[in-house]
Amino acid sequence: MFAAPSTTGASGDLRSASSMSSRAEIWSWGVIVVCHLVYRRRVERGEAPASTFRLPYAKALCRATLAFLAALTILLAFDEGRRIALYAPPVWAAVLIGSYRMSSPDAARKEHVPARAPSAL
Repeated sequence: MFAAPSTTGASGDLRSASSMSSRAEIWSWGVIVVCHLVYRRRVERGEAPASTFRLPYAKALCRATLAFLAALTILLAFDEGRRIALYAPPVWAAVLIGSYRMSSPDAARKEHVPARAPSAL
């Protein structure tokens, strides 16, 4: 007897894990590219030392990479089985932030008060 594969069970779990790892890679590369763009802007302003390696068309390639990563994110939204990769990370971040604030309410509410310089006698 033949049973049709379902989206639940081990294959569904593998698909969810695959989707989450794909989203994590998209996020990681996005952060790297954005940091590179910030670095390039700071070099142009003279706030950071220039690198000895000069990538031709660096800004255009960074923007193209970000567009490609955005397209991958949009493609994840079209597949019902992979949509979990879009809505699970914000939920997970909310759980982490909420549990941190609940575990140490004083640390989350404390404001940083700068130390005053000693007064001259």
